[in-house]
Amino acid sequence: MTLSLLLAFLGTAFLVLFPLCLPLPRRAHRVRID
Repeated sequence: MTLSLLLAFLGTAFLVLFPLCLPLPRRAHRVRID
């Protein structure tokens, strides 16, 4: 039970944080290029 809960928590955290971190470098590069 504990392992499955940890995996679910890490999975949701990864799915939430990963997309949020992706656009940041892209926006930064776009701003720098512009």
